[in-house]
Amino acid sequence: METLIALRISVLQKACDNVALSHAKMFSSVDLSERRARAGRGPGISDDLLRRATELRSMSLFRHFTDELIIPIAKLAEASSFAVGEVIFAEGDTARDLKIVREGAVRIARTTPIGVQVLTDLDAGSLFGEVSYLDALPRSATAAGLDEGSLFTLPADALDAVVESNRELAVSLLWGFWQTLAAKVRAANARMSELFGAPSKPSQEDREDGGGGTRVHLTEETKLDILREQGLSSQEMRLLAKYSREKSYPADALIFAEGGPGDRLYIVVDGSVRISRMVPGMGEECLSILERGEVFGELALIDEQPRSADARAHSAGCTVFSISKSLLEEVLSMDPDAAVQFLSLLCRLLCRRLRAMNERLVAWRVMASHE
Repeated sequence: METLIALRISVLQKACDNVALSHAKMFSSVDLSERRARAGRGPGISDDLLRRATELRSMSLFRHFTDELIIPIAKLAEASSFAVGEVIFAEGDTARDLKIVREGAVRIARTTPIGVQVLTDLDAGSLFGEVSYLDALPRSATAAGLDEGSLFTLPADALDAVVESNRELAVSLLWGFWQTLAAKVRAANARMSELFGAPSKPSQEDREDGGGGTRVHLTEETKLDILREQGLSSQEMRLLAKYSREKSYPADALIFAEGGPGDRLYIVVDGSVRISRMVPGMGEECLSILERGEVFGELALIDEQPRSADARAHSAGCTVFSISKSLLEEVLSMDPDAAVQFLSLLCRLLCRRLRAMNERLVAWRVMASHE
């Protein structure tokens, strides 16, 4: 407990330092002439760079970046324009560069046997291409100009080098990725609901949150072993293991329900967990089966929206341990390396989920066209 108190004091002190730094250095607190004067004292900082940095930080992805963190991103940003219908990247491309819409709109679509299927349209300030950047897999869709516009490109190799040398920047960027990926998963869920005419707010009748699970005890080492299997090895992970709670559920028991509140994420210890949605006219539609070490329930932690699907113990039941939002935020604020490890895991998880959901959505549309 003394260790936790000491770490909390350290976090509070760091927060106070950040407030003081923001008060002294925030872009919005000085006019352009003062920025120019400051730029003159900094090597390689021009008015153009400051304009790019200011533009980037006006976007939701970078709004939480400090001056010190946004400047390296602005140095990498390459501006270019696109025409109506111009392909920005094609499905199957292996490039990992990030793209950010500055002006106009970009359409993300897949080519299918029944024609082009639109996945989403992105407007100014939207990030795209982050899935391939994070998981290093080929592009899963084609991005093209919906109308005339412009964008920023962040070259993947250059960005890799920057985040490797600046862990605080890496943490800030991963937080941004977590937000954009969560929003895209939510949007894919909404499109599934529209396709099957599912209600926007699922009924909670007879589907209460799975508070009926049985409390069990797992040793700290058991939980640490699971975290290590997922590449989480920093010392701060011991706090997650120490203060998490464990429950066991019989087969088909509800762990949490779609539409319910979410304030914690879960990690499978043994058995398996079924993530599903209730589809009108079809019943339960299984979205994924999660095995030992896999994480679920993390989506509600980033956007504070209701659960997007049901989580149930699968055929043989399961044991899980859960981590509250407050504990996770506290631990991730303590050490950049711990934050990079855990946020990278969550982002890769959302990448897999988004790819799978888009595949399923396209398949359902193709099937619906043959009915």
